Formats: sequence, structure tokens, C-alpha cells
Amino acid sequence: MAFDETDPPFEHRRYDPRSLDSMISKVISHLEQQDATLQRIEAGVAKTNGRVTVLEFWRAKVTAKTVAYASAVSTVIGLAGWVFDHWAKIVGP
Repeated sequence: MAFDETDPPFEHRRYDPRSLDSMISKVISHLEQQDATLQRIEAGVAKTNGRVTVLEFWRAKVTAKTVAYASAVSTVIGLAGWVFDHWAKIVGP
């Protein structure tokens, strides 16, 4: 039994936008578009995460310097107060 293009499984069918093949094709196309969009988003997120990490390190460094300066200033003030207090006791009123 030979088949040609006029037999039922091979006959030419009109395009039906509601057919299963058409819908699967649309879904696959949509998924491919989503993949491209997600790749662009992922690249942007990686770049942003790098910037945020740099800012977090900068903030930690500034905070550490601020704490060090504040500690140094309070130590100097406390030491100066102690020296002046003892000097005043030695010299007298």
C-alpha cells in the first residue's frame, strides 16, 4: 500500500490558530522570549549586586573610621581632663 500526499494523514490542512500545534508553537515562542528577558535581568542583577557590595564595603570602612576617630577624640578629652584635674590638685587654687 503506497501513500501519496492526498491520503488522509498527508493531506494539506488549513492553518488553524486554535490547533494544538499552533498553541504549542506560541507557548514555545513565549518561553524563548522569557528566557531572553530573564538573561538580560540576570546580567543587570549581577552588575547591581557588584555595585551594592562595593557600597556596603565603603559604608563599613567609613563606619570603622568614624568609630576610631570618635574613640580617639574621647580618649584625648578624657586624658586631658584627668591631667588638668591632677595638675589643679598639685598647683592648688
